Amino acid sequence: MGLRLTTKVQVSGWRFLLRRLEHAIVRRDTRMFDDPLQFYSRSVGLGIVIAVLILLGAGLLAFFKPQESSAPAAFSPTGRPTSCM
Repeated sequence: MGLRLTTKVQVSGWRFLLRRLEHAIVRRDTRMFDDPLQFYSRSVGLGIVIAVLILLGAGLLAFFKPQESSAPAAFSPTGRPTSCM
């Protein structure tokens, strides 16, 4: 099986057609005078990157600085000793 080589123009054209199809489905209009969906896709991408970084930081923090063993608490959340209940 041979290699399928594509050019940058072919890849760019494919992305354009996908974006145009997305416009046709979402906005019911294939004319692309402006591209408001591009702003939202960038925002979603940035949000995903930030969420992954936060999860990675939390995982590293849990790995390198674990919480101490959970001994029975002397006080309940109400502030009274547990023996008073």
